[in-house]
Amino acid sequence: MSGTQHQLSLSYSSEEDRLLLIITTREQQEYRVWLSRRYTGMLLGVIRNIINELDGNGAQAAEHKQHAPGTPGIPPGHGEAGQSASDHGMLAYGIKTEQIDDGQFSMELFSKDQQKINFVFDRPNILLFDEMLHQGLIKTDWNICEMTPIRTQVH
Repeated sequence: MSGTQHQLSLSYSSEEDRLLLIITTREQQEYRVWLSRRYTGMLLGVIRNIINELDGNGAQAAEHKQHAPGTPGIPPGHGEAGQSASDHGMLAYGIKTEQIDDGQFSMELFSKDQQKINFVFDRPNILLFDEMLHQGLIKTDWNICEMTPIRTQVH
């Protein structure tokens, strides 16, 4: 992804049984990322670890971590003749995180074929992202153990 994230939105597709994360950059480019049930559970765990580390509750500083695999496969409709993954979005497969300075984290979502989308979050924005994911989960019938957002004060 080139550009700086400007807006994030999340919706649930019952037909796909996936969450769709749409990222719009300041340059008005749009990126779509499909999140499976399994991947969403993994992503919530990663976000909780990032928040704990930002709050000083992590076991160690996050230098560089990679989390994979997610759910292998491709979103429905992909792989058919004449269709491009970029037309419909990528299916998230793994996550790489890295603390880039005091109070900021880089989070890279990537597909099985190594398409990548990178975010930079500070503490208030990672809390908002956590809340957004939980609001999206309300629309699903998924039973994910991490169903309660971290509700701490944003300073």
